[in-house]
Amino acid sequence: MPTPLKLIPLNLWPEFKYVIDSSISPDWDRISEQEKKNQQTVYQSAYADSNNTGKSFHPCRVCGDKASGYHYGVTSCEGCKGFFRRSIQKQIEYRCLRDGKCLVIRLNRNRCQYCRFKKCLAVGMSRDSVRYGRVPKRSREVITSAEADQSSYDGTPNSASPGSNSSSEGSTTCGSTNSFSSSNTSPSSSASDQMSVSSSFTSAVNPLATIVTQTHLQHCIYTQEKVRDVTPRKLTLDLQETPENFRVSLFSVLSREMLSSIQGVVEFAKRIPGFTSLPQDDQLILIKSGFFEMWAVHVAPMTTKDSITLSDGLTLNKQHLDLVYDSEFTSSLFSLWVTLSSWMDSELGLLSGACLLSPQRPGLTHHSIVVLTHSQNQLVDSLNKTGIPSILSDLRRIGNVHGDILDWYRQHWNQLVSLPPLYAEIFDIPRSIEDETMYNS
Repeated sequence: MPTPLKLIPLNLWPEFKYVIDSSISPDWDRISEQEKKNQQTVYQSAYADSNNTGKSFHPCRVCGDKASGYHYGVTSCEGCKGFFRRSIQKQIEYRCLRDGKCLVIRLNRNRCQYCRFKKCLAVGMSRDSVRYGRVPKRSREVITSAEADQSSYDGTPNSASPGSNSSSEGSTTCGSTNSFSSSNTSPSSSASDQMSVSSSFTSAVNPLATIVTQTHLQHCIYTQEKVRDVTPRKLTLDLQETPENFRVSLFSVLSREMLSSIQGVVEFAKRIPGFTSLPQDDQLILIKSGFFEMWAVHVAPMTTKDSITLSDGLTLNKQHLDLVYDSEFTSSLFSLWVTLSSWMDSELGLLSGACLLSPQRPGLTHHSIVVLTHSQNQLVDSLNKTGIPSILSDLRRIGNVHGDILDWYRQHWNQLVSLPPLYAEIFDIPRSIEDETMYNS
């Protein structure tokens, strides 16, 4: 059985309380304030626009940014409208450097133009007639509502095909037929191909999934962008130490490396819409119970079949982790990492969000369980991958076993002289006789 989670009074947790209570950056104030006004629906998939109180927020069908209107047959933002217009007018030939399945969101929409244009076609932007202008308000509302309903269920494009003549912004019509080609899979393929592409980008039209993905890219220290220049280095420890001291030294090294990940996870959590509206005890349960699982997801791209490279380049092999934990547990970790090693940053972000928002953590209030169930389902649906429930189950099992393994360190806390206080508080590791008494009470 997993070790029961201890909720220590916050006045005994100065570091963790500071991290949880510290102010959220101004960019996210609107979201948190909106959620505070609507606690019963903290994870609804549309939010009121702070600049237009009472008006609905409609995401761009391509990248998930705020849509400015109905352009080329779909609701889209100014950025994607301009990108699509330039692409078809100049007959630009794009190429994807990956597998032609890059996730297109606001934060990285300029990274792969091939997949962005492919997504434009998949959601129904017209490529046979460059026409833009405003549609009547009534028609626009009906179409937008239909798109939102359809996207929330299956992520497939609306009935407007890439060849439709839909109105958009202005009154000018530039009738021109354009071609698009690439060395990769051609985006001008059949409607069934476009539907499959669209369904793989469900998160782009799911506001919660879009926010989770963008927040992950901002606060995870293991994204491709942030580890691009990391230089692997070998671990140097005193080989003359006893096995027990060597184990403690390795554990301390790993805990210090995890410290920045803990801070990143807390920042990630605070920026998820509605998270800070949950009871504070529930917030602590979710972060403490979910951290190691999220860390395991984050570091997956930095692993091989028998080693892991941390954010500062420190490389540990399987034997090192066998010593810190145990061989059976380590084998489970590496098996998970083999599965996740090829996932993109955006997909890992959605999975780590699903870990954080798990309604199955012991001790949660009924209200939080209801809210979290709805939210986690949105993220799982947005991933559009098979086997996600099994992966989440494996992660929970890994998290529970990790908690049991840490009992040895809790019993030998007085040897962990360099253990970061925040790490100790996350995993209920005593730092004094008083702490030990409290944890064991």
